[in-house]
Amino acid sequence: MRWSRTLKKDLESRETGFSLGVNYAWVHYGGDFGSNAAWGANGVSNPDTEKEVVDDFARMAAAGVKIVRWFLFCDGRAGILFDRDIPTGLDSYVLKDLDAALEIAQRYNISIAFVLLDYTWMLKKIEEKRAKLQGHAEVLHSAAGQEALLNNVLLPLFTRYRGHPNIYSWEVMNEPEWIVKEISPMPTWQLGKPIKLKEFKAFARKVVNAVHTYTNGKATLGSARLKWLGQWTDIDLDYYEVHFYPATEADQPGGCVRQFSEALGQMTLDRPLWLGEFPANDPAIPEYSMQEILDLCWKKELAGACIWKWRRPVEGEDAPQYGTPDISVLKTWSEAHESGPDLLGSVRA
Repeated sequence: MRWSRTLKKDLESRETGFSLGVNYAWVHYGGDFGSNAAWGANGVSNPDTEKEVVDDFARMAAAGVKIVRWFLFCDGRAGILFDRDIPTGLDSYVLKDLDAALEIAQRYNISIAFVLLDYTWMLKKIEEKRAKLQGHAEVLHSAAGQEALLNNVLLPLFTRYRGHPNIYSWEVMNEPEWIVKEISPMPTWQLGKPIKLKEFKAFARKVVNAVHTYTNGKATLGSARLKWLGQWTDIDLDYYEVHFYPATEADQPGGCVRQFSEALGQMTLDRPLWLGEFPANDPAIPEYSMQEILDLCWKKELAGACIWKWRRPVEGEDAPQYGTPDISVLKTWSEAHESGPDLLGSVRA
């Protein structure tokens, strides 16, 4: 991959390095941080959940994992208090759960890349028992909703954990392209009203600015495809993040590794690049190799890569079955590619 000569001075002097990561991505989707009316409090501070997380982090550390990408509020089903669909604050469990998660991360010398929202935040409401899943599109469709989410939910997190050494970054949203009108919105029966690119960028810039103002961490956004990354190069992200799945790239010619390699070779970026998601396995492509993708990321001088995903899908979870990474392969690969200093360094230190 070619790097632009317009890198910021605080990045030009950094040494090249690579960080091996995994997508945790959750124990309970949307329920790791905070509680809700249907299932109560099953977040990281719950003893049963905490035990699972400790075991996972111990095994990740043994495999050489340095970064864990962990979804925080997901579709808004837990952790956030609302009054007539306007966010008013955090519930009483969010900070307890975050404290517990960060203590575990610190114990095993692993950094966390928190994903603030999933694109499912914008999908049509689903109700289970007394819990509202999804259905928060209006928060981002209005300036008042955006400000309420930022001031009442995100800023309290940013200020509380400002200097925490195990927070790597804050990600505005996972794969927002699926809900943006001008890019690739989902069908109306799922999404309802997509958000205009201009509206979403306004929200993203507010979050990025808040990360830079109130934290020592980095700001990013999880783009679903390489070809869409250009939409997000003007919102002052500290590093770019793209996702790669062979099934998603099926409209491109050639094999999946060739597609990815050629696309990287054509890019000129002014920030480091992360591969934020790529599958551990792909049953539809027998020749697919997680190790081959890791080798490609290393060769192309990416700043890091996060495999999807560490934990197996729970029964009934509506998601492709990519399996989990082979721990022995991870360990062998990490030992053979001892990561140098993080390319980003402490950009906002």
